[in-house]
Amino acid sequence: MVCTPYLELPKCSVSRKAHAAAPRAFTPTQLAQIYNYPSSQSTTANIVVVSFGGGLFGNLNPNTHVLTNGDCQTLWRQLGITNLPVVKVVGIGGMTNDPQPNDGASIENTLDVSIIGAMCPNSVITLIIAPNTEDGFPMVFTAALNMHPNIISVSWGQPENTVSPQQLQQMNSLFQLIQESGCNIFVASGDAGGNDGESKAMADFPCSSPWVTAVGGTKLTSPSNTWTSQTQEVVWDDNSRSSATGGGFSATFSKPTYQNAALPSGNMRGVPDIALNSAPGTGWIIIFDQSSIVVGGTSCAAPAAAALCGLMSTRTFINPPLYAANQATCFHDVISGTNGPQRAGRGWDACTGLGSPIGVPLKQSIGGGGGGGGGGSGNVTYGISPSSLVLTNTNPRTLTITVSPSGSPIPPVTWTSSNNAVATVNSHGQITAVANGTCQIGMNLTSQVCNVTVRGVSILTTNLSLLTVVPIGQSVSLAVVFTPSNATNQQLSYTSSNPSIATVTSGIVTGVSGGTATITITSTDANHVSTSCNVIVV
Repeated sequence: MVCTPYLELPKCSVSRKAHAAAPRAFTPTQLAQIYNYPSSQSTTANIVVVSFGGGLFGNLNPNTHVLTNGDCQTLWRQLGITNLPVVKVVGIGGMTNDPQPNDGASIENTLDVSIIGAMCPNSVITLIIAPNTEDGFPMVFTAALNMHPNIISVSWGQPENTVSPQQLQQMNSLFQLIQESGCNIFVASGDAGGNDGESKAMADFPCSSPWVTAVGGTKLTSPSNTWTSQTQEVVWDDNSRSSATGGGFSATFSKPTYQNAALPSGNMRGVPDIALNSAPGTGWIIIFDQSSIVVGGTSCAAPAAAALCGLMSTRTFINPPLYAANQATCFHDVISGTNGPQRAGRGWDACTGLGSPIGVPLKQSIGGGGGGGGGGSGNVTYGISPSSLVLTNTNPRTLTITVSPSGSPIPPVTWTSSNNAVATVNSHGQITAVANGTCQIGMNLTSQVCNVTVRGVSILTTNLSLLTVVPIGQSVSLAVVFTPSNATNQQLSYTSSNPSIATVTSGIVTGVSGGTATITITSTDANHVSTSCNVIVV
């Protein structure tokens, strides 16, 4: 998978040295004010920015990886930020911090870090730079997972149909693993309209994964830099083939449970989930290579959404409470415009999702606290949706918390299963079948339960490291972990896609010669559940 950075420069700013910031553009702090972002958070946000090239200008300490005196710090000081965010730069797969003038990847890196740090100053931001190759994509997310962040921002992607089915499923499993670790992932929806640069309607990946929050783009006009009657927000669509927000429906991933109410028709994952200002003509002012430039694209929207999540101090999957929030009080509904094949309308749409966020009430709704009034707890009641489920395969299902009155805050939640031998439930309300039988899934805020029936399930998908390096002539044992650990069938078979590079016997991989091979692990029962691991032999 080779990715493209999703950023756009206004036509008047192609030469970054020749033009000052456009008068209709905004600084990140002005946009934080317009979107009513909370002013602070209770804990430091640990945010990873994913990159596939370039670097950041500044002084990089080779021992601590901390970058100082760069463009980001200059911007933050100009915006009046005194306690500057900590910035780290880590190269993997042979990559190093290598910023270049007029380099799209370096502009992208600077944009992402600058926006996050300006909108969520109490943060540690780590830029991970990986090679822009098929191996680099799982490599960078595996590295991010090992850093234990609570947020990942991704401004890169490509049309879903250009990614192999195997890698789509492999990466989706990795995103699920990241979410279950308590980390939210925010991904740009693309800048080439509803066709994503293809000949037909097409969603972008990785934003089409149901385990990430897809962020689309709008065109924002706000003369006073606050949300007033003069503020206008429409779908970003300068050219529906080459300069417009991505959005549409996945051809691979089914509609997740949290989208059932918002998308009553259709069976596939819809994107985006939310949207923010992205049009180059009303873009974001940053500093790059010591010059002020204006940048647009959904590359701006994704880190802005990541910053908002950082201000919420949440480590639960944000998508279910986003869709459960009161749309009238928590979002600006964008009802005008198209991105080519998709058209905006009231409620969720495949251009701007639920709309642009209104930070303080959305934080209150999700349960992060802070801000003014609204949603008192005196007469709030909670429930579980749906009230019953029949599971006939090992695909997880996620329950939704209902709340009345709508928009009221949701306190911390604890989920329980009456019989973990039949089905388990994690901290996000995600149910996974274990074996045939019945059980009840409960939640501490209500006496309601979800009655679960499991039929025809005998083994669960295995999870393992998606990238393993093996020296020639040496062996590595694959650490296969069943989820849950009490799956009823744990007998597996192993195959190598290229035994001349790597062989595998009973989970022991031996390097034969230099190259890459895929190890596939398959259950021996009738379900033939499988997963895979890329092996690099060096």
